[in-house]
Amino acid sequence: MAKVKRRDLLKAGAAMAAAGALGGQGLAQEFYSRPPTLLPRTRAPRVVVIGGGWGGTTVARKVKQQAPEVEVVLVEQKPLFMSCPMSNLFLAGVKPLEWLVFDYTNVVKDGVIFVQEKVLDIQRDRRLVRTTGGYLAYDLLVLAPGIDYMYEAIPATPR
Repeated sequence: MAKVKRRDLLKAGAAMAAAGALGGQGLAQEFYSRPPTLLPRTRAPRVVVIGGGWGGTTVARKVKQQAPEVEVVLVEQKPLFMSCPMSNLFLAGVKPLEWLVFDYTNVVKDGVIFVQEKVLDIQRDRRLVRTTGGYLAYDLLVLAPGIDYMYEAIPATPR
């Protein structure tokens, strides 16, 4: 049995690395250029709704009710939704805070697919939504991001 020398082993490793860098470049580029798919496509048309507030959940549920054959995907980064319109009942002491907080169980029961992800980018030309977990292809996109308070924009009160 021939004895393997350290020098020969290093040479072979370097040669394999060089061959991989030159010849395997196309394979590596193809692998990394394909975005990870968050949900595989089905034959049904897909409507993606971004935003799980009142507007987004209402649109998602109504689309699914009116067109049950359509795949409706609701994308929201938070697992819960707090209702602002009914908050006066909490402020007045009539209802507890928990009464204002909803999860997306009823939306899912209606046949909507709920995806808890943050949306990073929308590629309209490719009909793709990029989230923290991958890409979602769509046929129709609805944007319902809601509002966010900008407390820093309120001028300070003079003292």
